[in-house]
Amino acid sequence: MAMMSDVDLLIPDPSEQAAAAKVLADEGFEFYRFRLLAHPRKVMAKQSAEDPRPVDIYPDAMWIRKVVCDAEAVVERADPCGERTPAPADDLYLVATHAYSHLSVTFAELLHGVQIIVETDEIDWSIAIDSAREYGCLDGLYAYLLLLDEYLAATDRQRVPAAVFDSIPNTWAITLIHRWWKRNRPRSFPIEFPTWLPTIVSSGHHIPRARRQLSPRETWKDFQSHYLTAASKVLLGET
Repeated sequence: MAMMSDVDLLIPDPSEQAAAAKVLADEGFEFYRFRLLAHPRKVMAKQSAEDPRPVDIYPDAMWIRKVVCDAEAVVERADPCGERTPAPADDLYLVATHAYSHLSVTFAELLHGVQIIVETDEIDWSIAIDSAREYGCLDGLYAYLLLLDEYLAATDRQRVPAAVFDSIPNTWAITLIHRWWKRNRPRSFPIEFPTWLPTIVSSGHHIPRARRQLSPRETWKDFQSHYLTAASKVLLGET
């Protein structure tokens, strides 16, 4: 399996986050900050400027400021033994929404999902579906699962259950993703989504649902993160 390009840690508790940051400092990691709208408690660290695997500590389940699920619930469901990895459904969901929010799926992100499918006897898909419904992230989950299912089928592995796709309502956002997916051939990595899809379209699907879970300030930051991503791509001429 391909190695993920960074290490992401979800640590909602401020005291535990401080302890984790101290461990990194003791190991020689250097801390840096560069992203607009980043959460004030997000920690980013590298052992050197050339380090290919930075460590990011998140205080909440959010990409920039787009909140995708209940972080405390993810921690509670995590395997209490060993490395405290998320439950398989949470793991898939976080990778899916992370990739979609950053406008592309890398081969490593795809293979991470394949590994979860292959190594897990039974996945509680309702966890991912319920989080996606509650936080308005069905589009990101669906986009990732389309790719994952196609790869699993092509490599003669166990596929994403049809019932999972059946449980995703055919909203206007889902329809647009499906149309784009059918036209996006041949496939090559990274799979890049058109900028408007995970930003403008996604904000219209996500914000009305996420605002029920967030404060007005958090909702505003969440909204801004979609358009910051879109604007950065436009300015770079990568639309």
